[in-house]
Amino acid sequence: MPDQINQAILSRLDLSLKLSALQNHASYSRWKGTRATTSQPEPFTLEQVSAVRWRPTAEELESICQRHLESVKSESSKGQKADLSEAFLSGADLSGADLPEADLSEADLWDADLSKAYLQEADLSEADLWDADLSEADLQRADLSGAFLQGADLPAILPGADLSGAFLPRADLSE
Repeated sequence: MPDQINQAILSRLDLSLKLSALQNHASYSRWKGTRATTSQPEPFTLEQVSAVRWRPTAEELESICQRHLESVKSESSKGQKADLSEAFLSGADLSGADLPEADLSEADLWDADLSKAYLQEADLSEADLWDADLSEADLQRADLSGAFLQGADLPAILPGADLSGAFLPRADLSE
């Protein structure tokens, strides 16, 4: 049974990465080191993803969030702003996270829990948020341009958020 579960997870990972790659040809080109094409990419393995994408542990994420909050509160004189760009955070629990102005651009956040997260002015451009839970998240003035939001549960109000070029099929925008 665990092998079947692992295979299902790898299949979902493979599909998500393929869709992200097709959505973001430039990112896919950098990742594969080739020119962008319109053909479907080859399947990825978990080893390939792990070799390219940084996957922080829960402890590292907590530390990053704490340093980020110190930085924001002290207006950058202390702490360090969160740079989670291109991080592999699928399934991560960031519910209630305090990450205003954080860089989550091109991060893999599919199936992540970002409910009630404070993400004002955060950079989520070209992030993969497939099936992510963003319910009650504060995304005021957040950059979601080019983000992949298929099936994501979004808050009903996104004042000032940039959704230009975002992929939104099956996204739940209701309250």
